Amino acid sequence: MSKEIQTSNNPPIDYRLMTPSQDDEIDLRELFLAIWKQKWFIMAFSVLFAIGGAIFALKSPNIYESKSELVIAIDPFGLGRDFHESVNEVYLGITSNKVISIVEHQTEQNLSLNFSLDSRNRKILVSKQGTSANDVYKEVKAYTDNINQIFTALKESQLQSTVPSLETTINKQSSQAIQKVLAERYAQQIYKISLLQSPSFELIHLTKEPLQASTHIKPKRALIVVLATLLGVMLSLAIVLVRYAFRKPDAES
Repeated sequence: MSKEIQTSNNPPIDYRLMTPSQDDEIDLRELFLAIWKQKWFIMAFSVLFAIGGAIFALKSPNIYESKSELVIAIDPFGLGRDFHESVNEVYLGITSNKVISIVEHQTEQNLSLNFSLDSRNRKILVSKQGTSANDVYKEVKAYTDNINQIFTALKESQLQSTVPSLETTINKQSSQAIQKVLAERYAQQIYKISLLQSPSFELIHLTKEPLQASTHIKPKRALIVVLATLLGVMLSLAIVLVRYAFRKPDAES
């Protein structure tokens, strides 16, 4: 009973007060007319931005790119296991400053290349971008043409350095069983060295020759002009709408 009395004493809710007033509603027709009246301003503003975008696009230099692809050999010595401990180790080796310096010295080229590794497929992508199609092609080609020879020579030097100590260990070893194991390892080292000395032997295989670019990859001049024009349209519309929003209260007052 008390609940009914409390409910009946509450003042009635006037839902008309919750609806937006007519002054707060946006008149789309009036808004469209305001934009239409400023159509020449919007067009001029957009054309100005389009011209600016065109000037920027025309002044931007052409950028060319040359690419090549290398593959790290799997079990190059035919011994039933990978010669390299890991793909990442080889990748770090052939892209190291030491190797790059050797390539630069042999080819008389200053190299500034980009590398990316696909470890699953053992692929290394070599690329270079620049304002001269011929220069970027020469840099990529200088690296890819010499990297296998240089890397093979480094591996041969590493193996050669282990041979004397291995011979000494074999001669000092009294156990015939251990001598046999070391002798097999010694024979493998000599076998690997003989393969590495072959001019046709490949630890790094070139699968995609670099090509000299015939067209630039950027800038996308048409896209720049289109985006600049759209930016001009959006900014001009924003200016018109802001001016309309501030003028409407003044006109009503």
